[in-house]
Amino acid sequence: MPNQAVESSQEFAMRILVITVIMLALLAQGACANVDLNGWIMPTESGEHNKYVAFGDYYSPTGVYSLHLGQDFEGDTGDPVYALADGEVIESNNAVGGYGPGGTSGGALIALFTTSDGSQFKALYGHIDNPHPKGAISAGDVLGYINNYDPPHLHFGIHSGKDYPIDGKKWRGYITDVEYQALGHTYGWIDPIQFLEDYSPANDGLDVPEQMSTSANGETLGIDVSDHQGSIDWYHVAGAGYSFAFVKATEGEGWTGDAAARQQNFETNMQGASSVGMLVGAYHFARPDLGNSAADEARWFVDVAGDHIKPGYLRPVLDIEVGADTLGNVALSRWVSEWIETVISETGVEPLIYTSADYAGNYLDASLTRYDLWVAQWTYDTTTSPNTGIWDECVFWQYSDEGSVPGISGNVDLDIFSGWTSELSDFAIATASTNAQITLTLYVHEGSAYGLLEAVSRTILACN
Repeated sequence: MPNQAVESSQEFAMRILVITVIMLALLAQGACANVDLNGWIMPTESGEHNKYVAFGDYYSPTGVYSLHLGQDFEGDTGDPVYALADGEVIESNNAVGGYGPGGTSGGALIALFTTSDGSQFKALYGHIDNPHPKGAISAGDVLGYINNYDPPHLHFGIHSGKDYPIDGKKWRGYITDVEYQALGHTYGWIDPIQFLEDYSPANDGLDVPEQMSTSANGETLGIDVSDHQGSIDWYHVAGAGYSFAFVKATEGEGWTGDAAARQQNFETNMQGASSVGMLVGAYHFARPDLGNSAADEARWFVDVAGDHIKPGYLRPVLDIEVGADTLGNVALSRWVSEWIETVISETGVEPLIYTSADYAGNYLDASLTRYDLWVAQWTYDTTTSPNTGIWDECVFWQYSDEGSVPGISGNVDLDIFSGWTSELSDFAIATASTNAQITLTLYVHEGSAYGLLEAVSRTILACN
């Protein structure tokens, strides 16, 4: 009997050990992860995100005044971090600069998740050991463990949309204040807590409708909008795979500044598209048919949109759809050229021409082919090619006026960029120009020359 009693105690101890191991295994699989933020699983067990640096806080990671692009979650070295929902790890790296102790290299990963309406976004997990390899993940899976960065924490960032930030720096944790003030946006990184509070996870993970993807044929897709579209949810637009947008700023009718000629949602749309990492540019709807001066309309456009004709934005556009009946081909082409050259003179940036295939082939002359073309021809079929008229090719093609895009009520124009997504930035403004006046007059007095600032003027183009 005594031997049996000893054996029973050993069996009991073994059962406790097995239960403990099972519980630890369940914990490692995320069974104890918190689900308390609109259906998303919190990325750390504590869920504490108010102790360290928040999104948008200013701090000095390298001694430079910088803006934080993520949310820090409190934790201890060795604590697991969890997948928000079903998704896919698309980048995994054990040696990312700045994510190790003392700013050395450390582990980080980027996972792709989907919201309940089919929009996709990327989540950055930084300051972790043993980052999960690339591949499918399930809600609550352990994606790594907080490393011994001081203080130990998880850097958690969210980037709306499928594409990486426009600067190509996928591991971006902060942006210097100087850079932020110059660009006016955060490369598409957004407040992660606000995003998770606003959107819920998809029930079926990565099942995204085809019409919401970058496109089955791999084209780089965009949209163009005006006040007609009303309020736009740019998070959802970017999340549906759209990489760029053009926004109407002004119209030639009433170019002196009445409400009908200036788009009321222009600033909101420009800032909204930029904030989610889309490349965005401004356009002007021309009215040469009203007898307006091209130079006057151009200066009116620059007055309204000038803050967005600078580095980080797409080049501006002249939308020419009317005027051939009243001016004729030659005069209309001269009007278009004058508008473009006035904008160049005012900003140093060369605009593109938007027009229909009909106008491009029949109402504009060859003198305008030196400018880049954005052509409108509604085939509703991206596998075809547009008619570019007298131009050899186009940069952008508006292929539909009946698009359905998440975040926008009603129809919207759909566009395709002619190159790869990585080449889209070639049509962003790289440098801005201003005109500086240098004046010098030489007066000769008793054989000596004295330089004085007066009548003889010279204008030079100075790059910012």
